[in-house]
Amino acid sequence: MSISIVVGGTRGIGIVITDKLKSRGDTVYTVSRSSAGDGHHISVDLLDIKRVELAFSSLGEIDTVRNLVFSQRYRGNGDFDSESTVMLKSTQVIIESLIPFFEESASIVVLGSVLGKFVGEELSLSYHISRAALEQLVRYYAVSLGAKGIRINCVVPGTVLKPEHSTFDKNRITADLEATVPLKRVGTAEDVAGAVAFFCSDRSSFITGQSIFVDGGVSLLSQESLSKKISQRNS
Repeated sequence: MSISIVVGGTRGIGIVITDKLKSRGDTVYTVSRSSAGDGHHISVDLLDIKRVELAFSSLGEIDTVRNLVFSQRYRGNGDFDSESTVMLKSTQVIIESLIPFFEESASIVVLGSVLGKFVGEELSLSYHISRAALEQLVRYYAVSLGAKGIRINCVVPGTVLKPEHSTFDKNRITADLEATVPLKRVGTAEDVAGAVAFFCSDRSSFITGQSIFVDGGVSLLSQESLSKKISQRNS
């Protein structure tokens, strides 16, 4: 029986990742401030690092961990210290606390964002910096944990349709973005969960320290190409 822990596994893409891992037979523990229904859960506020350390210093009934997934998001107003605590410090603390519990071929997957490389003016500076830093965190731990057989990779979603999006929002997002995506559709949370599940499998046993974009190819396009696609859509 494989034990998987999904930080932020009770909201958004995290719920879909949790369901994906459960569907293949994993026992999944979600981590968030409050539980979302039945299932295994570790309740902790990621802003409270002392409590995070305490929660992961002893895992009770959990003997070993096969997979660790980070899909948390700071949902505040762009406060730099809080964003850094939730996205970076808590990730560091949880990884290092779980080192004694990881199986020899364990996998860690971190959800990043295309805004770790590009700029979305509607989001804060702290959001952008924390996502860029997550990718460097992944590279650092890939090297430092490699001798233990522990892999770590980053899944980088573009704009995707999430479970909490209303039908109106889904239609608006699809209309706005579909024409700019080389694969001619908008991504879904299931697409992201599929990439996470790949990294949480033996099929990725010789891959570590990598960031994989799940954006339908949008990040490959030049500014000129994007402008042409938008102009064609509006004409």
